Formats: sequence, structure tokens, C-alpha cells
Amino acid sequence: MAKLDLAAAFDTSNLDQNNPGSWPIGIKGITFLFIFGGIVAAGIFFDAGFYRPITLLAEDLKKSGQKLEKELKPTFESKAALAANLDAYKAQLAEMERSFGAMLSKLPENLQIDSLIIDISQAGLRAGLEFDLIKPGAEAAKEFYVEFPINITVVGRYHEFGDFVSGLSELNRIVSVHNVNLVPAGAKGGSKLTMTLVAKTYRAKNEKEG
Repeated sequence: MAKLDLAAAFDTSNLDQNNPGSWPIGIKGITFLFIFGGIVAAGIFFDAGFYRPITLLAEDLKKSGQKLEKELKPTFESKAALAANLDAYKAQLAEMERSFGAMLSKLPENLQIDSLIIDISQAGLRAGLEFDLIKPGAEAAKEFYVEFPINITVVGRYHEFGDFVSGLSELNRIVSVHNVNLVPAGAKGGSKLTMTLVAKTYRAKNEKEG
């Protein structure tokens, strides 16, 4: 019986990659064992269900991607719309700034409160109202202007109040009406009402006020 030459059986010095059949028997055996072992391991992997977690992970990733796309799509569309209309928004903002600047330039530097109170009184009398109170308040500085409130209490009928407020809007200066409140005038007033309000007028800031 011929003896097996182990050195020759596992000699890797002259392996022909294109002709595995010419490899020494020991190298053939090791290669066969590796291939056979890989096939067996793959069978065990799939039979035991080890591939299932990978499948679930892939499904979770797919669902997460779909959910993320659904959540981000409205935001993307909204921002795309804003970007498409950016020039129009800029033009609108410039027009607003121009209008606001023009309005500020028309504000007086001196309110001349005495003459304003006379104008308010005359507007109320023309509307048929009786004045219970007309009292200037304290100035309040805002970012671009100074606000001056005047507390007013008048007695009259509903349509007369409308005429009075309309008369305030027609004065030759900006006067806005705030905190309007109507209550019955009481037994002496009969069907009349008492209206309290705050009329606010405005002036431009001087150099010291910035």
C-alpha cells in the first residue's frame, strides 16, 4: 500500500486557479469541506428562521421611510410654494414698509391737545351727545411713535354714538377708538345709554426720543 505524501497533498505553491481538478488531494478535500460546510450552514440558517429578523428589519425600514416621506411632504410643498412666491412677498413687504413710512411722516410732532379736545367735544355735540368726562391720559412711547389716550364718557342714543365715532374718524388727525363699553344711563337717562371709550391720537418721536 502506497504511503500518502502529506507535503505534496497540501502543497499550495503551484495551484492553478483555472484548473481545480489538478490541485493536490489535500487542498481538494479542504475546499470541498468549506463548500459543503457553507451549504449546510445556509440550510440551517433558513430552516431555523434566522432570516426572519432581517426581513422584519427591512419591512420596518420601508415603513419608516414611507411615514417620514408622508410627514415631510407637506412641509416641503409649503416651503416650495413660499420659495416660488418669494419675489411677490418681497414686493408686498416693500409696499407695506413704504405705506407705513408715509403714515409715520404725516404724524405731527406736537399734538396740540387743547385743540384736539375742542374738536372731539364739537364732534360729540354735533352728534347730540352729552359729555360726562373727557380727560387726557399719559403718553406711551411705542417703537416708532408716541401714543396719547383721552378717556371719554358720553350719554346718548345708539345711533348718536355711531355719528360721534364717525365724526372722530373725519378729524384732521389720526384718532382711533378703543375699549368701547355701553351701559344703561340709569333712571334719569330714560332710554339713553352711557358709552365709555378711549380715543387715542399719535405723534412722531422727536430726536431725543429716537
